[in-house]
Amino acid sequence: MKKSEWSDREIEELLRKMPKIQDYRDPRDIYQNLSFKRRKSPSWVLPSIAAAAALFLVLVLGPKLFDGGGRSSLLIKLEEKKQLKTKV
Repeated sequence: MKKSEWSDREIEELLRKMPKIQDYRDPRDIYQNLSFKRRKSPSWVLPSIAAAAALFLVLVLGPKLFDGGGRSSLLIKLEEKKQLKTKV
């Protein structure tokens, strides 16, 4: 690990020279704002609802998309059977 060019004393001196932080807000207001922000719904709720809706659509529409040629071939076979019965 590379050694730092700053010593602990130098860092402490630099921190002491920095301006003081002044916050005039009431601590209760700060806490209330923090607790209000946490009441939002978890970040996983909306994506999970979207994923469930997508899965539902795939389950409902999927067989119709993949069976598009199968139904027409079934109709053709039924018509051929009807034609064979009418010829006999």
